[in-house]
Amino acid sequence: MTYYSYWASEPHLTEQTGLSRYFDLGDGPAPEVLASEVNSSGHTHYDLVKDYFRTHRVEAYEVSRFYDRKRDELTPLFYKADRSMRESGFDPSARFGPFNADVIQYNPVCLNSLLYVMEKEMAEILEIVGRGAEPR
Repeated sequence: MTYYSYWASEPHLTEQTGLSRYFDLGDGPAPEVLASEVNSSGHTHYDLVKDYFRTHRVEAYEVSRFYDRKRDELTPLFYKADRSMRESGFDPSARFGPFNADVIQYNPVCLNSLLYVMEKEMAEILEIVGRGAEPR
């Protein structure tokens, strides 16, 4: 039940939709990126993201939300999104725009489908053990 509550309460649960989203509770760069995601040239994933934002046009979202061009820095919102996508456990993709930077703006079907199945199975288990009428 604790695991379910984690996903079914804010900030994971979005009030506007009543559905859940990926939303990591940490701030700043993910420690694993700084510690071990370094290529042979000494660049981290975050260095590569900044380079991409400097050199490519992105149509999927407003890049200024995630990258401050004047300061050549990723924004706190980018780090929140990066951590949130890592929280999902999915391999990197562009499912929510380049680098999945827009992930916290979505209520993904995959997550909400799993939560739905969990709710149905919890109800079935409570029914089997004779506690189906209890408030949940």
